[in-house]
Amino acid sequence: MYSKQLQGSWELRSRQAGMMPATVPPSGDGTRLVFEKGSYTRYEKNEQVATGTYVIVKDQSVKDAVGLVLPDETFAARIRFDGKEDPRVFFEISKDTLKTLQGYFPTDGGTAAMYVRIK
Repeated sequence: MYSKQLQGSWELRSRQAGMMPATVPPSGDGTRLVFEKGSYTRYEKNEQVATGTYVIVKDQSVKDAVGLVLPDETFAARIRFDGKEDPRVFFEISKDTLKTLQGYFPTDGGTAAMYVRIK
């Protein structure tokens, strides 16, 4: 399954890893994800660093998977990149904002990221 909402170009606006404060790259720094039907490309500072396939998987296990207390029915799907189960990247889209969660936060292994749609 592919989500039409996910298709497009998304620029990173903040990333928090573990207990470290969130990093906020400058707007337009070239760190982005581009989703097309069934394929993705990841860029860091305008350099292509990954490309492959993806599918959307419905998954209600986000609370157990990431170890956070979250409102019910949030982050109810994840992106499976390149047919791999790990890392489990849960996501949520609200208007033109894409939020992702992955890893286990109680052991400092979690990462939260926020992207905004640019195309």
